[in-house]
Amino acid sequence: SEIIFAVRFNKSVVGEGHGAWHSSSALPTGANINQTLSLRNSFTDPNDTRKALIAYVQAESNVYVPAKFVDTRDASTNNVGNDQILLRYADVLLMYAEALNRAGFDNSASSPALQYLNEVRTRAGCTALLSSDPAVSNQAAFNKAIMEERQREFPYEGHRWFDLVRMGGAVEATAAAGISISDYQLLFPIPKTELERVNNTALLWQNPGYE
Repeated sequence: SEIIFAVRFNKSVVGEGHGAWHSSSALPTGANINQTLSLRNSFTDPNDTRKALIAYVQAESNVYVPAKFVDTRDASTNNVGNDQILLRYADVLLMYAEALNRAGFDNSASSPALQYLNEVRTRAGCTALLSSDPAVSNQAAFNKAIMEERQREFPYEGHRWFDLVRMGGAVEATAAAGISISDYQLLFPIPKTELERVNNTALLWQNPGYE
């Protein structure tokens, strides 16, 4: 009921299903789990119901998937049919909170930004943040609180990289995961086909670092 836009799949139709999101043939444990420490350690509230959704569970005899993506296979096509969620209500609330905080910091009890951030938190069973909480004590801290809430709310939904680039910390986050990137890689390269189609560097040029 909270999904606003998704790529639809139909497991009962040949070619319209898929093989299960983020599946593994063995239960991932320890170092080989398909999760960063940052994600696993982000669930600091013991009442956060979202933590259970990233745990790998056995979907069938030799297939393990994060709990949030469990689905049964169709007997005819041998596919599953979870939709790929692109935008849902919680995303709108947190984007709005982020925009409001960037436009002007306000952590008062009547702050709409704090209200929308807390709406997502309390829905997941977490304690609401108060104006006196250090996590929302200034604009930068508030921005970080929203970014961390997005990490807990949207794992495996394709938002994290773009959140880190937009809100800050992409280079540091990838370094913590053992991947070294340069600042220029925060932008994608312009496809060569597009550059050749325009064929005018005054109108369309390659992003720095990819020349």
